[in-house]
Amino acid sequence: MLFKLEVLSYHLVRMMRWRFCLIFIFILSYTIGQGVHAASRSIGEYEVKAVYLNNFSKFITWPSFTSSDSKNSPFYICILGDDPFKIKLDITVENETVEGHPIKIDRLQTLNKIKHCHILYVSRSEKSNLKTIVEQLQDYPVLTVSDLDDFIQVGGMVEYYMDNNRVRFKIHPIHVRQSGLLPSSSLLEIATIVGSTK
Repeated sequence: MLFKLEVLSYHLVRMMRWRFCLIFIFILSYTIGQGVHAASRSIGEYEVKAVYLNNFSKFITWPSFTSSDSKNSPFYICILGDDPFKIKLDITVENETVEGHPIKIDRLQTLNKIKHCHILYVSRSEKSNLKTIVEQLQDYPVLTVSDLDDFIQVGGMVEYYMDNNRVRFKIHPIHVRQSGLLPSSSLLEIATIVGSTK
């Protein structure tokens, strides 16, 4: 029964995949307004967060892949700890690429593999490990994202928050750049900036 429900969920979410992508375009164009508000409510919090997570890869520049990396080497979006996205994130990134590299989802329960991630979503279940996570990733080109309160204050880069039932995000450009990543001006325009943009 559980398998059948997962299959049904897969097909329903797949049908909505392009709708998710359009949400991000709306968010880029209209940071305030009933259009985004209504979209966030009708689609769901973690569907919108999944779209954001995928599209961060399009609006942030990673250090060039080394010449030894083949085009088949994945661009990893990792979930550390409990996974609130479930199948939604897998479908959002289906057939997506970053500079020709296929996006893959890696769900982690320990810190052993976090340095191989390109984007690391830190789940609420990892609150007690935040300081260790940030320290281990210092100077590594890994974009850290979470919806934990004060995530940026402990060294994180992107922090989701809710504003009148809309999913928004804060970004600390200095933290991002210190890891060798370059956020685009388009991304910074729709974010709530923490610290300096320089």
